[in-house]
Amino acid sequence: MNPDAAVPQTSVFAAAINWIELTLVGDLATAVAIIAIGWFGMMMLSGRFSRRRGIELIVGCFIIFGASTVASGIMNALKTDTPDTQTVPPEPPVIAVAPAVPPPAPVAPYDPYAGAALPPRR
Repeated sequence: MNPDAAVPQTSVFAAAINWIELTLVGDLATAVAIIAIGWFGMMMLSGRFSRRRGIELIVGCFIIFGASTVASGIMNALKTDTPDTQTVPPEPPVIAVAPAVPPPAPVAPYDPYAGAALPPRR
């Protein structure tokens, strides 16, 4: 999380909670989690710890770092739209359509020499 993108603080308690959140999910916590997973993996490879403890560690990291995403998903699912905040789909744009012009009648190609050698019909 970016401290600059945090919500404006209205009290000292809100600032303290924001600091705790940034500490728990910030860069320091990420580095500690990476080191813990690497250390635990090496201990598992040497046979000193069980798989169950390793899975608990990985699930715990997912819970800590994914808590904000899970909470926002739950809040969005529980949010109901009131008539004041309902979004109305935009109306499609009106497109002016020109009336169709009929195609011109086919014209025989002009040939000045056609029929010149024939005698006139009676």
